[in-house]
Amino acid sequence: MASPPRSGIRLLLFCLLLVTAPARALEGISLSLGDLQGADWSLQELSLELDWREDGDLRARLSAARASLPPPLGEVHDVQLDCARLDLQVTRIRCREGRLRAESEWLPGLSAGFAWELDRVTGALQLQLRDLRTPHGRLDATLQLQDGAWQATLDIHELELDGLPALALPWYAAAQDWSLQGRLQGQLRLAGRDTTPASLAADLQLRDLNYANAAGDQAGEGLALRLQVQGKTGSAGWELELQAHVGQGQLYAAPMFLEFGPEAALELQASLASGAQGIAVTAFRWEHSGILRAAGSARLAAQGMMPEQVRLDIEQAVFPGAFTTYLQPWLLDTSFFDLDTRGELMGGLHYQEGGVTRLQLELQDLSIDDPRDRFQVEGLAGRLDWVDDDQERRQQLRWTHAQLYRVALGALQVDIQTRGRQVSLAAPVRLPVLDGSLLVDRFELDYGETMAWRLDAALTPISMTSLTQALDWPEMAGTLSGMIPSVRYENGELQVGGTLLVGAFDGDITVRNLRMEQPLGVVPRLWADIRIDRIDLETLTRTFSFGRIEGRLDGAVEGLRLEAWKPVAFDAWLATPEDDRSRQRISQRAVDNLTNIGGGGVGGALSRGFLRFLDDFPYQAIGLRCHLENGICHMGGVAPAERGYYLVKGRFLPPRIDVIGYEERVDWESLLERLRTVTSEEGPVVR
Repeated sequence: MASPPRSGIRLLLFCLLLVTAPARALEGISLSLGDLQGADWSLQELSLELDWREDGDLRARLSAARASLPPPLGEVHDVQLDCARLDLQVTRIRCREGRLRAESEWLPGLSAGFAWELDRVTGALQLQLRDLRTPHGRLDATLQLQDGAWQATLDIHELELDGLPALALPWYAAAQDWSLQGRLQGQLRLAGRDTTPASLAADLQLRDLNYANAAGDQAGEGLALRLQVQGKTGSAGWELELQAHVGQGQLYAAPMFLEFGPEAALELQASLASGAQGIAVTAFRWEHSGILRAAGSARLAAQGMMPEQVRLDIEQAVFPGAFTTYLQPWLLDTSFFDLDTRGELMGGLHYQEGGVTRLQLELQDLSIDDPRDRFQVEGLAGRLDWVDDDQERRQQLRWTHAQLYRVALGALQVDIQTRGRQVSLAAPVRLPVLDGSLLVDRFELDYGETMAWRLDAALTPISMTSLTQALDWPEMAGTLSGMIPSVRYENGELQVGGTLLVGAFDGDITVRNLRMEQPLGVVPRLWADIRIDRIDLETLTRTFSFGRIEGRLDGAVEGLRLEAWKPVAFDAWLATPEDDRSRQRISQRAVDNLTNIGGGGVGGALSRGFLRFLDDFPYQAIGLRCHLENGICHMGGVAPAERGYYLVKGRFLPPRIDVIGYEERVDWESLLERLRTVTSEEGPVVR
């Protein structure tokens, strides 16, 4: 049984033949057909007018006040089909010169030329729409229909896209959340049977494409692209072959931002199959010129189009473009978002719903530089192959040069072994550090649900001169060394279980209870306890241009807390050891500098005017205390004085000199400024 639309067409043709068969002697006929309807369509106030031209050809006008068509076409008003030359023959009916006019809410002012031909023997119907004009552009269309099978071709000459979201609403309700601008041209071909498409082919070009969604996480600007699609229906759904070329413009798909141009065009090829379970991307190829070349496959779930399985083969990733385009967007909320990179890598990734199951990387002369001088790696190379299983694999990694907080690290080659989500050293390794080295006996990394690692190492003596020069500190003598057992990092916190020993200024400085939070973060935090034993004051004060002091010094910094490498809390004291038998002398400049630090004055048996005749003075004890809390340093000295506290307590015999501090609460930043002043090359001198 024929479908209702075809039955309606046959009924109209029957009426046409019925009224025109004896009409050669008539000048014209007007026929009112009333309403005509099928299962999902209807025509209201249908009328037909026939007249003969002077040359004998028949002219026909078919009009309807309203047509109700299947969704999404909806209501169409004032439909007029005017056929200037209607050719009626026994085997066929043909309209050679026709004109269509109609009005609808979604296509106002519809106008087109048309031609159609019906083969009365085979039932084949051909329909052409020429120069179909809409408010958005100009189209040509053809339709061929026979025995339920049909083929349609749409030629788009120039279509403005700003009205398409409104046109798409009957198909796609979410179109109201999108804005769209640009121009489209090309060709679209469809074929099928009855109401079901079976194949399609498209070759489309879009220029000046701008789009955005209401959420703001999808947008494009100034895009120029060509899209070619070949497709057919399979047993489960559509099978598509897609090719796209993007030659210019910008694209944002949160968090990714892609920019295209003559030297950074994008070529995409993909084979897709849709079904009830989702979309299978059986193969794809992605070539972003000069940045990334990759291929692979994927499977997307029907709900939400989230990836269930991905295989990605990176044939070439070129830095810095690969970092700024594909990696940096995922790091914007981290402290690694602005790294400077160069070099290349290759590799692959396998993803199953729930996580990555395999990761392969082949690094080729890759360099990474942190602009905030936290770290740097140059000439990074090697091959890493990680698989989420229990098999043990041997890997190798090397670099030519590295740097940690401006401390130079030499060339390194390390053999590692992996098993599942665990990484460890295959053999101990020696890492050059300035003029010493770090001997790493054990390193273990576990990156399961959270990342954690452990290290056991020893630091061979490093010259304090080279270390302070690297850190741009005042030059110090001595060495830095120590055992570093059981360094642990977990949940963003690093703890050092052993003791660091610094040999500096002919004394010892030991660091215990060292731990850090987010050591490479934007605001790293550090806690430590420091002990100072028998520092040589002459070496120390000469280093910092403080003024000469001779003698020894003990001390401690307990509860030290740094944030972003700036002290925010500690309890510190420095004092002359009780058993110090060394020469104890202090110069005029050192006296005045200590006076400035403590906000005090000089007292003693001699008048201040007499001081200018002496280069230095003996003392019994020297000391300073500071308890830092909430930005305030609570000050103290080696002993309490009648008013204030002794910074320097003189000997009983003349020439005796005492330095007394009176300020018990000092703003920390003000105290730092005083220290910077008194340790400058041109400090104050007593006159």
